[in-house]
Amino acid sequence: MTQKATAKLFSLMMGLSKEYENFLASGYKCSQCSEVLYSMWKGYKVNFYSKNGEKIKPPFIYKAEIVECPNCNYRWNVRGESNVNSANKVLEIKETQRSEEFIGKEQRLIDNSKSTSKITRRFTITREWSKAYSIEYEKTQVNGLDINLKLKFLEVELDAMKLLFQETIKKQYSISEETKENYTEEVIVEVPEYKKTNLIFSWKRIWQDGFIKICSPDNTEISIPFKVVVGVTFDQSVVEEI
Repeated sequence: MTQKATAKLFSLMMGLSKEYENFLASGYKCSQCSEVLYSMWKGYKVNFYSKNGEKIKPPFIYKAEIVECPNCNYRWNVRGESNVNSANKVLEIKETQRSEEFIGKEQRLIDNSKSTSKITRRFTITREWSKAYSIEYEKTQVNGLDINLKLKFLEVELDAMKLLFQETIKKQYSISEETKENYTEEVIVEVPEYKKTNLIFSWKRIWQDGFIKICSPDNTEISIPFKVVVGVTFDQSVVEEI
């Protein structure tokens, strides 16, 4: 992918201003003085500012709204209103299959070894869990072709891109670090006379697989796979002991 195409893709995904897109496409040259403002060894040589003019330093430059050339002091916006709107309109979440992940066992022993009749036990089993997600950036596809984002974008650009997709997933699935969920189910078991019964609960997390899909105004389709924990469940087994 050429530098110009990469800049266009990144601009559509992140809602960048046309001027910032041109800055990326030009090989990081200032549009006023033509100074090259990026070094492979030293990174960006521009100054980054917030919307209110506060200077921003790494690793938080993905939050910047204004860029300044230190050579001629020319400034331009990082984002543009039209690009932001068009990018957000074409973003969608497409779910595919579900999978399960073993996360541990829990046991309950019911002792009826000294009784001459069977017994019935009813109890509630509970497991606390929280939502988690994984986005597989290395498996990104553009118009059906695989690309590796780490090879196409600078670290700061990739950080900003990751932030966009993370916020999209969090909003779609109501994910919050503070939010905990509880799974509760009632279990009923009969234990024969003169027996011990060991109940084994094998807990599993349920993952929802899918793609974050972006269709740009020029019909460029970008797909990034993701996984989200959407619940927990368990398999139940009974082991009778003499």
